Amino acid sequence: MEQIWVHLSTRVPNYADVVSSLRAYRDRYRLPWKFVVDPEPNECIPPEAWQLMIRPKNHPQGQRGICHLFSDVRKLGAVPELACCQLDAQNFGRLACRHFLDRGYRHLVSTFVGPRGALRPRVDAFQSACELAGLPADQELPQHKEDILLYLERAPKPLGIFCPSDGTADWLRTLLTEAGIPLRKQIGILGCGDHARITVAREPELSSVALPWYSMGQAAGQCLQHLIQGTPERFEPLLLHPVRVVERDSTLSVHCQDPLVSKAERWLKQHPHSSQPLAELSREFGVSVHTLCRHFREARGMSPKAVHLQQRLQKSCVLLEKPKLQISEIAQRCGFRNSTAFGVAFKRHYGVPAGTYRQERLSPR
Repeated sequence: MEQIWVHLSTRVPNYADVVSSLRAYRDRYRLPWKFVVDPEPNECIPPEAWQLMIRPKNHPQGQRGICHLFSDVRKLGAVPELACCQLDAQNFGRLACRHFLDRGYRHLVSTFVGPRGALRPRVDAFQSACELAGLPADQELPQHKEDILLYLERAPKPLGIFCPSDGTADWLRTLLTEAGIPLRKQIGILGCGDHARITVAREPELSSVALPWYSMGQAAGQCLQHLIQGTPERFEPLLLHPVRVVERDSTLSVHCQDPLVSKAERWLKQHPHSSQPLAELSREFGVSVHTLCRHFREARGMSPKAVHLQQRLQKSCVLLEKPKLQISEIAQRCGFRNSTAFGVAFKRHYGVPAGTYRQERLSPR
């Protein structure tokens, strides 16, 4: 096969992770590629598109094809075009809602997105997740700045705000900062994309649903190989799932004011293997199960048993980043009776299998 040069022209902030993964894919299968990253971004490409132009080595002007990183970008020309991957919009919403609940936010709202906007599925998924959690499901911020500030002044606190992109989260952060509205303690902001140039550029640093950048590089490698070989089968973009939220200052945990709940949470964290946490807490603190559940519902919006499960799953996320630990051992350490029960609970809570979560976190950058 003739040696191919792949020219990358991109405005994706985390392109280095995708390039690293693409290079690893090429080396693993010993594919005859060479690629260079164009020094200047192509301004005609949408902000979250990645254009890979394949050209014969001796004919730098002769385009062989283009593949886009995402499937929902506009077409750029008449040469063959493919899309590498799709992102699971449902997981953005699930992860965002779960993150807010885990951090103690009981009043949630999303930013306004037009009815046909490309990011509307993320907001819809967030609202569906809120509904399943027993929270208002159709809350969105108003469209105009003055109305937003008035709404936030009157809204119950602490309030968590979901933004379907980091750009929107940054705009909201600037608006609230200039208006003197205190972030962190009263209002938490969560974006999507984990674009470092946005999230950590100013205070407070923004929490964000991270994109699976390394998996995108693998998808790009498969798409490129398909385009180079010119195989007749239609290439289906791979469906990739965001698997984690990068927590930063904009969504610090909300401190619990109820002393009974605070002490009970510490006890639960120290006893992950407790099979009857309600009964044991009742005996430990000398209160009825009904009283205990009422305090937890008022302070955390969930039962002690749900908080206990949440703590065990958070511990499992830490252990999954240790490659030498088997899934079965992690399940045992976190108080699950077997790896099957752990796998079911993990996927229900985070929306992806534990193995997928581990693979994305351990992938080399």
